[in-house]
Amino acid sequence: MHPSLELVMADAATNAMSKLNLATSQPTLIDKRAPGTNGAALELSTNITPITLAQNVNYFKYDIRMYAVFTKRDGSKTTKELTKQTKDDYNEQERKKACSEIFLTLTNSDAMFQGTLIYDRAAVLFTTEKLPPISASEGKLLTLNAQSQSVCPEAKHIEVTIKQAVFGFQVSSNDLAKCVNADFKPQHSKELMEVLNLATSQIPFFTPTDYMTYGNGNIYLLNPGNFGFQRNEAPDIGRDKFTGIGLSKGVKILEGNNQPGCKNYTPALVLDVKKTAFHNFNQNLTEKILQTYGNAVPSHALLARDLKDIRCLTVHKKASIVIGGFTAGPVGKATFKDKDGNAMLICKYYEEKYQLKIARPDLPGVIDAHQRNIYPTDLLVVAPNQRVKINTKDVVEALIKACFTQFKYTGINYYLFQVSAIKPELRFAQTVRLSKLLQLDSKKAQDMGVFVPTDAASLTVPARQLPPVSLLAGQGAMAGPSWRSGGKFVVGAKVEKWAAFLLFPFKCGGKMPRHTPEEVFQSFVQKFADAGNRKGMSIATPLIREHVDVSVGDTNSHVSQAVKKAKEAGCTYVLFVSDERVKSHEQLKYDELAHQITTQEVTLIKASQVAFENKGQTLENIIMKTNVKLRGMNHVTRGDGGLHHSNDAIIIGIYIQQPRVMTASEIEGGSQPSFPAVIGLSANNGILQASNLDIAPIPAFILDAPLQQREMAAQQYFTMAYKYANPKEWKKGETQLDTLKKMVAEALMTYKNNRGRVPSKVVIYRAGGVSEGQLSYIASAERDAYLAAFDSLASDYKPTLVIIAASKEHNERFYQKANHSNLFPGVVVDRMAVNPELNEFYLQSHKALQGTAKATKYTLLHESSGRLNSDQVQHMTFALCHLHEIVNSTTAVPTPLYVAEESAKRAVNIYHHMKGPAEYYELDELNAKFTHSNLGARLNA
Repeated sequence: MHPSLELVMADAATNAMSKLNLATSQPTLIDKRAPGTNGAALELSTNITPITLAQNVNYFKYDIRMYAVFTKRDGSKTTKELTKQTKDDYNEQERKKACSEIFLTLTNSDAMFQGTLIYDRAAVLFTTEKLPPISASEGKLLTLNAQSQSVCPEAKHIEVTIKQAVFGFQVSSNDLAKCVNADFKPQHSKELMEVLNLATSQIPFFTPTDYMTYGNGNIYLLNPGNFGFQRNEAPDIGRDKFTGIGLSKGVKILEGNNQPGCKNYTPALVLDVKKTAFHNFNQNLTEKILQTYGNAVPSHALLARDLKDIRCLTVHKKASIVIGGFTAGPVGKATFKDKDGNAMLICKYYEEKYQLKIARPDLPGVIDAHQRNIYPTDLLVVAPNQRVKINTKDVVEALIKACFTQFKYTGINYYLFQVSAIKPELRFAQTVRLSKLLQLDSKKAQDMGVFVPTDAASLTVPARQLPPVSLLAGQGAMAGPSWRSGGKFVVGAKVEKWAAFLLFPFKCGGKMPRHTPEEVFQSFVQKFADAGNRKGMSIATPLIREHVDVSVGDTNSHVSQAVKKAKEAGCTYVLFVSDERVKSHEQLKYDELAHQITTQEVTLIKASQVAFENKGQTLENIIMKTNVKLRGMNHVTRGDGGLHHSNDAIIIGIYIQQPRVMTASEIEGGSQPSFPAVIGLSANNGILQASNLDIAPIPAFILDAPLQQREMAAQQYFTMAYKYANPKEWKKGETQLDTLKKMVAEALMTYKNNRGRVPSKVVIYRAGGVSEGQLSYIASAERDAYLAAFDSLASDYKPTLVIIAASKEHNERFYQKANHSNLFPGVVVDRMAVNPELNEFYLQSHKALQGTAKATKYTLLHESSGRLNSDQVQHMTFALCHLHEIVNSTTAVPTPLYVAEESAKRAVNIYHHMKGPAEYYELDELNAKFTHSNLGARLNA
């Protein structure tokens, strides 16, 4: 039987993954709450375009497979599936090119393909009429000439099979309600979403001279200049990369009606500008290396770091390879064994067999990632259509230039850059412009009953500006998203024994303006202690104050010895002032873990600014961080009766970073996980170690507070923890849900030990890979893990449980209606642009430092009391964004999630630093050696 007439791959994959379903009970949709009313009414512009869907249109889904058939030397037949999915950019584009050509051949030559239909250039075809005589069991096999496509011209012929889709064969345009929150419903259908997405992508799909499309939703202009874009909007990046400009397109089903509580099930497109770095097409690899690194020969390690995983085409024959690494020495000296077992120089082999002179034998050779063959760089060209996977500094700088007229590179966090740093006014205008260029309102879409406004008019939605969150009297004055610092910290930490070290490569030189490193260090340490004491901390004279010359010996060893020395002297805190050339932060954090001591690192440049340039704000930021690390509290929000101020509620942030997903076949085949998941957790369950909490008279902030005196500040202090866990799909031994249950139980026990009771309310904010497809899992399997954690403390312990998922993994954007500028912090959207069934809202809680601010999306997934309304959830979430403590401004997510994510990042960094590219791990060993023993403080401040 032809392979495509067996069960289709998608169905087989679905069946295999069903064996790995970890949900222990059915997810349930909680009742939809009425939208909030608190705050001043606003209207916002969006990047959402409503779609009109004709009623009573039936769609039929077919599975279509295409194969290039080849004849081997022995006369046997072999096939290459062109519709097979791949994550390789070059192969994806080549296969889709072939499928498009074959499909167009069919539409021009076969009567069966003459109706109204849309195709995804892979294995999915939708029609508005059934294709006779095809059924689910009886497919049809078609044979075409190999010249029907250009990707595999050497093929003998092309075979196409088509059959009815096993699942979701027929769907109606009236079925919008069935595809909303499909993962929560036994009877569900996602096929209508596919129809909407494909119908609005047909022009880009089948116009390869103008567009490149990755997946079904990332569409780039192949030649932006032809569409009126200027070079500064999509500039070259050096001489080996360029900026691709395009549009990210997704389909959503929204509430879409301005009447509170209505369910209109409005389909809509979410459109957003997307700028991505691409490698120059078909550039010789030697040329790429020379233009990147100059004439000097770069090390094989540097080349591997920057060029690994790039696919290249060979110039001596039709083939492609993926760069797996580079030879340690020049390729001119590299050899291989010929068929007689004799060593032969690789360059000589190519010169003799292919008459190809190697111009740069001094460069390292390329090692093929799969066959491990070695190639001179002269014989390789970069395959087209490849996006840059590694955001090196030059890529980041150039992409920022594409978004700003002026910028300054300051070690920007690459994640922040990925959310795109385009000014909001420009982003809005480019989105509108691109949506018109992509012809989303094509005749093909209209023939399918899908109508997009010709002007691509965006949706205007109602919103509210929440009232500002107040700080307690004497702790600073609110000023929108930031506030001026008051006098002393709310709770100043004690630092009785501590050490200060200067890390500097003295024998390597290095100049400081006007002052030596020792002068900077001594002055800074004194100003640091004085400033802390003025703010209400109790900082003694350092017990140890030393210079460490890291120009001799291993830097990491110097750091470890310094931390060990401080610990043995009884110190509880170590401050490092480090030259910028000293790269030992990960070692420092591991030593902090190993010796259970608090550490902090300040660069020598910042220390100099404090010591001799009177940078008071820089010093205050450093001191604020120190105070929080040592269990102090810089500021406190005023008690307002909210759940976040309740003295019997614990608020937990959980951030889970998953490794690469293991497939069902890998697990069934006996493969082991190669990298663990990481769970970061933060909770307001700690105690404050303060210099001013037990003194008389009681500080004014406590007298003014409506909460119990000693719990006031502790209720707003968030500690950190993390654990390593097995991947979600791994079911042997301790599962990820088991680890999650343990961590929540430990957080609750810490709360009990520090407060003398268990909380009656548990609020969990969950982030980390929280896509819409993950919500049902969180609402079922993870919910059951939390309930099991409660039961592990006592069988009758049944606290109120609230689960709120937070995500920035969306493309919705909101703008001020008048000028399309950024929103002010505190703007909430919970109508029209939200899910019609889920309790969903968007909150813009922070001020964007650059580019377009992106509101975080929150979903209330579980609330066991039934009494928490939208205003309460939204106010609590906004208030928790004020407790970062390191700076006097709000954050994009609530503090428990911010701290949990930082905890997870620390766990990942420590793992990489201590274990390197290990191919296997022992979970118990990891958690015993590389995690902190308790939740007592926020060390990652």
